[in-house]
Amino acid sequence: MSLICTVSCTSDPDGLETGKEMEFDVTEVAGSRASITTTASLKNQPFMLFGDMYRTGEFYAGRKELFFGQQVTFKNNKWDYGAPLYWLMGQEHTFVAIHPYLDSNSEISDLTYSDDSKVSFTYTLPESLDNVTDILVAAHRRKYNIDCEAAVRFKFNHLLSCINIMPALDEVLMYEDETNRDEYPYNKDEYILFQKIELIGIKTKAAFSFTPEPLDNATSTDGCNVSYEIKDGLCNYTFDYSNNPVAVTNNKKHVSIFDNNKAVLILPQSFADDSTSEIRLYYSVNDDHVLRKITIPLKGVTWNTGTNYNYKFTIEKAYTGQIKAGSFTIDIDDPQHKDDEHEDAWVWDGETIDFTFK
Repeated sequence: MSLICTVSCTSDPDGLETGKEMEFDVTEVAGSRASITTTASLKNQPFMLFGDMYRTGEFYAGRKELFFGQQVTFKNNKWDYGAPLYWLMGQEHTFVAIHPYLDSNSEISDLTYSDDSKVSFTYTLPESLDNVTDILVAAHRRKYNIDCEAAVRFKFNHLLSCINIMPALDEVLMYEDETNRDEYPYNKDEYILFQKIELIGIKTKAAFSFTPEPLDNATSTDGCNVSYEIKDGLCNYTFDYSNNPVAVTNNKKHVSIFDNNKAVLILPQSFADDSTSEIRLYYSVNDDHVLRKITIPLKGVTWNTGTNYNYKFTIEKAYTGQIKAGSFTIDIDDPQHKDDEHEDAWVWDGETIDFTFK
C-alpha cells in the first residue's frame, strides 16, 4: 500500500486554508513631478506598509494585523518585505502604503493604525523648505480567491501641494512710454533678477488620515480616501538667492524662480478671506541693484493635496511696475479643480490690479 498526499494550499495556525504568497509591486506615481519622486526614482527608497485581514465565518471572525509600518525595499529586482506571508482564502485583505519609509527622526508623529484599516499621522513642515519629503500614498483592498492572486500593484499619489512661481518678461520695450526713451536703446538682452522669495503666514502642521475605500461588491479596489486637519502653527519661509539670482529675460518664456527650477512642496491648506498670508517676490532690473517687490495675496486661496499650482504672469515694464493685463493665471494640475475660477487682487508695490485664478 502506498500513501499519496497532495498539497495544494497551506494553512495558517488556526487551520484556515491559505493561498499564494503575498507580493507587492508599484505601477506608477500618478501625476509625477519633475525633479521630485517619479515612477523611475521611487525604487531608490523603501516604502512603509500597513496591512490587515478581516476574517468572516462562524468560528474565525475578526481582524488580524499583518503589517504595521513594515519597511519594503526594492532589491533583487523585486519589492521585499521580509519573511513571506500568504493570502487567506475567501477573506478581505487591506493595505496602505506610504512612500518613502518614515522613521521617528522624520517630520511625522502620532502614527496610528486603527481597527477600521485607517492609517493616521501628524506631519510638520521642516524649518527649511529646500528639502521637504515628497510623501506618496497608495491603498489596496481585496477579497482573496484563486482568481485574484496577482501581486498588489500600488498606484501612488502625491500627498502634499506643490507651488511654483513662473514669471515672464515681455519683449515690449521697457521704456517705450518714457519721454527720454532715446537714452535707452532697444536691447533684446533686458532681464530681471529675482533675489528673494518670501512665503508669509504658512501653516506648518496637519493631521492626515488614509482610509481604503470599501469593496462594494467588487473583488478589489485601489481607492484611498485622504483627509486632513490643519493644526496650530504659522511660519514665514525665505528663499534667498542674492548670491545667485534667478534671471528672467524678455523672451516671453515663463521661468521657475525657485532654485534649480524646483517647485516647493507645501502642506495643503486654506486661507481665510481676511488672511494676511502672502507670497512676496523681490527682484532687480538688469544690474541696477534696486529691489522691487511683487506681492501675491493668499486671501481665500486653497491648496489641495496632491495638486500642482503654477503661478504665471508677465511683467510688461519692469521699471514702472506694470503687469501685462490679463496675464496672471494659475495653472492647476488637478482634474477636480481644472475649471475653478474666481476673482481676487494682485498687489504691486501698493497698487491693486484685478486678476483671475485659472
